[in-house]
Amino acid sequence: MRLHEYAMVLGLSSADILDACRAIGLKKTSSSSLTREEMSSIDAHLQAHPPAKKVQPKKRATVPKGRPSAEKSVRKAAPKAKKRAEKPAVARTATVKKETRVVPPAPPAKLPLRKQALPAAEKPKEKVQAHAEPQPVSPPAVHPSVPKPVQPSQAAHPAAPSARTQPQAPPQRITPAVPKVPPRPPVAPAQPAPRPVVRPATMPPVVRREQTGPSVAVMPPASAAAKPAQPEVKRIPEAPSVAVQAPVTAPVRKEIVLTGNETVGELAAKLDVSAVTLIKSLMSMKILLGITQRVPPEVARKLIVGMGHTLKMPEQAIAGQAAAPTAAVAREKPAGNLRARAPVVTVMGHVDHGKTTILDAIRKTRIAQKEYGQITQKIGAYRVLLPAGAIVFLDTPGHEAFTEMRARGARVTDIVVLVVAADEGFRPQTVEAVNHARSAGVPIIVAINKIDKPNANVEMVKKQLAEHGLLPEDWGGQTVCVPVSGLTGEGLEHLLEMILLVAELEELRADPDRPAEGAVIESHLHRARGPVLTVLVQNGTLRVGDPFIAGDTWGKVRALLDDSGERLAEAGPSTPVEVLGAAGVASAGASFRVVASEREARESAERAEKSQGESSVSRKVSLDRLRTDISQGTVRELRIILKADFSGSLEAIRNAIGKIPATEVVITFMHTGIGPVTESDVLLAAVSNAVVIGFNVTADAGVMELARREGVEVKTYHLIYDLVDEIRMAVEGLLEPVEKEVTLGQALVKKVFALSRGTVAGCLVVEGKMVRNARARVIREGKKIAEGVVSGLKRFKDSVREVAVNTECGVELSGFSDFREGDVIQAIEIVRTTRTLEKTPR
Repeated sequence: MRLHEYAMVLGLSSADILDACRAIGLKKTSSSSLTREEMSSIDAHLQAHPPAKKVQPKKRATVPKGRPSAEKSVRKAAPKAKKRAEKPAVARTATVKKETRVVPPAPPAKLPLRKQALPAAEKPKEKVQAHAEPQPVSPPAVHPSVPKPVQPSQAAHPAAPSARTQPQAPPQRITPAVPKVPPRPPVAPAQPAPRPVVRPATMPPVVRREQTGPSVAVMPPASAAAKPAQPEVKRIPEAPSVAVQAPVTAPVRKEIVLTGNETVGELAAKLDVSAVTLIKSLMSMKILLGITQRVPPEVARKLIVGMGHTLKMPEQAIAGQAAAPTAAVAREKPAGNLRARAPVVTVMGHVDHGKTTILDAIRKTRIAQKEYGQITQKIGAYRVLLPAGAIVFLDTPGHEAFTEMRARGARVTDIVVLVVAADEGFRPQTVEAVNHARSAGVPIIVAINKIDKPNANVEMVKKQLAEHGLLPEDWGGQTVCVPVSGLTGEGLEHLLEMILLVAELEELRADPDRPAEGAVIESHLHRARGPVLTVLVQNGTLRVGDPFIAGDTWGKVRALLDDSGERLAEAGPSTPVEVLGAAGVASAGASFRVVASEREARESAERAEKSQGESSVSRKVSLDRLRTDISQGTVRELRIILKADFSGSLEAIRNAIGKIPATEVVITFMHTGIGPVTESDVLLAAVSNAVVIGFNVTADAGVMELARREGVEVKTYHLIYDLVDEIRMAVEGLLEPVEKEVTLGQALVKKVFALSRGTVAGCLVVEGKMVRNARARVIREGKKIAEGVVSGLKRFKDSVREVAVNTECGVELSGFSDFREGDVIQAIEIVRTTRTLEKTPR
């Protein structure tokens, strides 16, 4: 608060306040600001040393800015000799000039004492108002004339501050106090009253407003009109109002929509925290996850609730069925919006058990013959139209490296078709597929394939199913088992009927009228089309032109393609489509949803992208040099730049390499990406000591020439088996070899010869052979007394390279000459063997 404003609040002149400031050692001007501590010090000084003179009218006449014309007229009307006028505004002295005779002149001299006692104090005001009522009764002749000029003056005061200036508020409080001060000076309680009032005058003016409320009810309309003339009171609480806004910085709680497919980066963006903070929280829960790895739904739920947010997710999804947004829609929207949808069926099983062959027979295609090595290495999504309805099939890889792909397929499915070969039965990936289906909480239909083979044993497979908790229907259980043959087509019609029957029992429904939601099944970088996302629409309808978010990337749907390459205008629930128009390649398994605008999509994707860091770099190396670097001890880290055709393949390769049992070697992925090997990949490998690995991608001639100049090796593979085996060999080259001590032979010392050049031990080789330059040790009475190198080996006078068993020879040992008869000299050799790792099962 400014000094002159504070003076008006106290009803004093700025000069009085300046005198008080100088008295307490404060250097201030009328426009200086005062702190609360300074105002308290000034109040204490004014109470102890009230101003003796009141030169207020002159000062107060110049301070108000609201009505300079009124003051000028007042000055002209007021006599010049009367400079020590009363504290109220000059306008009042001018208007009540004739009636001033009624008011005794002596009391105004004591008015400053009442002012420093703060007229803002409400209790004195109420008492003054009590005096206002007896005054009209005692002098009936004079009193009617007095209120008339007083009321206009009071009305004038509120008008001025409300229109222009707030400083006129204090005169309003002073005016009614002038005629009522004379009877109050001797009252003792007036002095204790100022002390509690001093602080409210500087800090909480709202208290005054609350206490003036009852006074307004007691006062006549004239005094009530004076009450609103307190605009200055609103200026005082500015500091408290700022303090009230400070605590608003508390963390905002919000509803988090959880799909169950979020990665660490995506969940961090939803929680508005950094990925590092979220990873630390996971580590405190003893869970180690990377920024691009999926957070289990139950863990995500604990994190959301632990941070004070509200979880918005159906219980089925929390339990692991993250691909059931339709159930969430049924709870969020009326049942009238839900319509039947096609079932999503994931085909799972061990590698080479005929999953893709069964799909080819159903779709009447030959996809299996087009796959390299005739094994599936990515998820394929297909929509099959049948007379009884449509079915969406997801074909998952069976190789053990594609565990995450199978888990992802189980999360977005409604029904799992478990393919088991009748000639092999249960295998490791078969058991894993059963566990994935159970964790997703979806029904399982078993297709016993290859029944056309002579060694097929359907009953053996049913027995194994029962051992794993899947009791067949014909054995009294609830598991549907259908014997089929992918080659001949036998049993496929019955399999499709069972799928549609189970889907009907599940009552699968979705709302096609809402914005699309789904999951990214696969993504890759096309040379002509750019980033292409394979998306399964789980709910709503996806249309061309819709802005969307897919993990840490965003875009606007430029085109929609079905599994046969035909363009679509829209894709409803349970429809797999290829989406063109993404800004980048999304991670497989990322959530996909349509948003209101491109701006929202871009901002959400940027938040997720900021939480991801880039890898650092160092120097170059090739796979062939890794085995030689181990001898120098300079390399104990294998750095890889990995490029693949699909994001799911990229994920599978990383998981497979991460399972290589090598604790002494650190495998670091300097960079991973989708698409062909580029020059930037080669340059990064050149400065980071990395090797470039490509999976089902190519490198053009310019890239290969640059790699040759930079000394970077670029290797491409089409089978994940070969890629993992090559990485394993490189890791084996980095392992510390195993040293083993081998005894070459032993010689018994028969006689010691002291020669000028040293001592020579005459020996008889009793075992093996003695070899020159071999390491040797001397054994005496069963204890090793010395070690050295066989520096000299002679047969008679000739130096020889080695001496066979049962042959006499002379032996010289470097660093040792104290031979005695009966000593045994052992020649030894250190053999280093390369360590190998276990082979990965195929």
